Amino acid sequence: LIAMGMPVKDVDKIPLCDLVGPFSSIADLVGALYVMEGSTLGSEYIYPRLKSNLSLDDFKLRYYRGYGSETRRKWQKLGETAERIVPRDDRSIAASRARETYL
Repeated sequence: LIAMGMPVKDVDKIPLCDLVGPFSSIADLVGALYVMEGSTLGSEYIYPRLKSNLSLDDFKLRYYRGYGSETRRKWQKLGETAERIVPRDDRSIAASRARETYL
């Protein structure tokens, strides 16, 4: 917001979102991350269309780029990490938090 011209004093007045946390476990956190990071996958579709249809520079569209060419690799890495750090018995906790975060 600051980069787009909003004064710092106004940014500081924006309330923080508390809809996602707090997290009770690693599985709980991974479930929320799954949804938040999964949203970057749409960047491969959204960014090119916004770029070609809006007269905005790359800086103003950067949120919609996700991680650029690294988006899929980072998504796969999150999946691998989740498999490694979330105990099998806790995967239902991750799935429950993912559904809650998505809705």
